[in-house]
Amino acid sequence: MLKNPEGQASFFDASYICETLIPSDSYYRKFKEIVSPLMDELDFETMYCQDNGRPPISPKLLAMVLLLQFHKNLSDREMERACMYDIEIKYALGLKLNERPFDHSSLGDLGIVWWITAKVG
Repeated sequence: MLKNPEGQASFFDASYICETLIPSDSYYRKFKEIVSPLMDELDFETMYCQDNGRPPISPKLLAMVLLLQFHKNLSDREMERACMYDIEIKYALGLKLNERPFDHSSLGDLGIVWWITAKVG
């Protein structure tokens, strides 16, 4: 089972801090309000082995990262850095301010799969 990303808010919670910083008409606020609810971790549950291997990086998170990466036209390394330091992106993705969610190499494989699917499908 994928772990539940919901948890107690803290000083590192970008949502708590950014509610007053990010304007209501911001692309990133709208992304969080519209795109995030469209995906559910349970939609991806059957794709992962439940009893062995390391815990997966949230597939919902990676899907949203790919959408923002495409929107901002960033490389995998630039997107990794944006997820570490860009407060608007952290807010849109629901990340904590001190969170480093993945390595850039996690995006490369997904980008290829997404590209192939777009070309074939």
